[in-house]
Amino acid sequence: MKDRIKYLDKLRFFAIFCIIMLHVLSIFRWKYFSVNTPNFLFITLIDSLTRVGIPIFFMLTGILMFQKQEENYKEFFQKRVLKLIYSYFFACIIYYGYNIIVKKVPISIYEFLKEVTAGTVEYHLWYMPVIILIYLLIPFIKKIAENLKQEELRNMIGIVFVLSNVFIGISSLLAANNYYLLQSFTLPNLIGYMNYLFLGYYLYKYDIKITKKLVFLSIISIILIPLSTYLVSKESMNDVFLDSLSLFVFYPSCLAFICFKNHKNIEFHKKIENFIQKNVDSIFYVYLIHVLILSIIQNICLKIIENASLGMDFLLIITFWLITTIISFLLAIMWIRLKQWIKKYYEKLSIIFIYIISFLFIIFFILVLGNLLLNPYHFIKLNRLETGLGIVGIIGFYYLLYKAQNKIWKNQYVNIISIIIFILLQIIMIHMFAVKPTWDFGSVYEIAKEFALSAHPNIGNPYLYMCDNNIAISLLLDFVFKIGVLLGLKHHLLSLGITLNIIMIDISYLY
Repeated sequence: MKDRIKYLDKLRFFAIFCIIMLHVLSIFRWKYFSVNTPNFLFITLIDSLTRVGIPIFFMLTGILMFQKQEENYKEFFQKRVLKLIYSYFFACIIYYGYNIIVKKVPISIYEFLKEVTAGTVEYHLWYMPVIILIYLLIPFIKKIAENLKQEELRNMIGIVFVLSNVFIGISSLLAANNYYLLQSFTLPNLIGYMNYLFLGYYLYKYDIKITKKLVFLSIISIILIPLSTYLVSKESMNDVFLDSLSLFVFYPSCLAFICFKNHKNIEFHKKIENFIQKNVDSIFYVYLIHVLILSIIQNICLKIIENASLGMDFLLIITFWLITTIISFLLAIMWIRLKQWIKKYYEKLSIIFIYIISFLFIIFFILVLGNLLLNPYHFIKLNRLETGLGIVGIIGFYYLLYKAQNKIWKNQYVNIISIIIFILLQIIMIHMFAVKPTWDFGSVYEIAKEFALSAHPNIGNPYLYMCDNNIAISLLLDFVFKIGVLLGLKHHLLSLGITLNIIMIDISYLY
């Protein structure tokens, strides 16, 4: 079992190296597409060698997930699927932020959500929605793999390959020449990608040898990739024959997998073996982050790329690949170590965080108390007896809550009912007493509203500089109001401000 795990780990590293290289090569393929056709074909031929990366990722998913012990669907979803969803959404935020800062993409929540659900925030993130959807189905398709005999499993893989990879290839080639056939007979892409899970499981479970036929088909496939790409690429570049569902990528992917499996006893240098074993979990994060690193490198070297010759381009390809790979692995490993460190010291970090918040609260309280003592004008009209009784009453109320928490507030239904009543009371009070903001908050509200709606707000408003907190509150409200404008709530900014207030109160109540 250890040998199998080792060769699977090596396959993961091989796959991510291929994926990083294909993304590096794509930069130069675009450069030569409309400039020099022979060079474009030559680079595409090299690129065809890297296209086994994504199919191997799918194949490894099938092997690992189909071998897992039985879990109920809720546990599987929480343990496997949510991790992918969180990672994907976090990656989308990073790439969208990068596009806003560097590419000057206008901020739009709708456009962001549209790109997230389409997998187009960045070109390599198409993989994440696909793998998330596949993971949602794994507990069910796993039973198919387990109950099929070898011949049945092989036949199913072959049929899906024809109806997906082969038919997509034929349909695309015909469509490039304005002949639209087989389009309704091609299986959905999700089924084609899912077929690689069954293929990986099949190659892993059964003793499959490297045959002359497989080697021949793999070599022919690699040669035909640039030729077929040239045929379908007319006015714009069409990579349908380089895609993971290409009929020309299928056989090289099988050959690569079997080569690693049949030579699983080959050992690298001890340090390399240790690195692979210790850092195999970082590959997922390398996949997510490497395009960002490559984009930064590309922007820095843009003029060099434009003026470089073909020979210089190959030197740049190797350099970009090495730098992107090294930095991506370093960042991925650092991220994993940070998560492990936080998990290890979670309780201590929580206590430190509470101390920091408590310290800040004390400072804030001292500042308020100092303002009361040194600037008592605003507090002259307060009735000291009523104020004192109010303070004692509040302290007594919270003391009773504290004493009752072990008996009453541990009851889940009591808490739920209390929260509902609490929120309903807030809504009723807002409905009954809502007025146009005046005085201090009115000034802050109008300033934030002007900041959100005006292209040239008056930043010299003297009220902003009367107290430091006026600036902070105005900026916070401005941020909330701008989000409201993006969501089409331009005429409901006061409601947004009140909602923000409710949320802050309710969070403190829940805590």
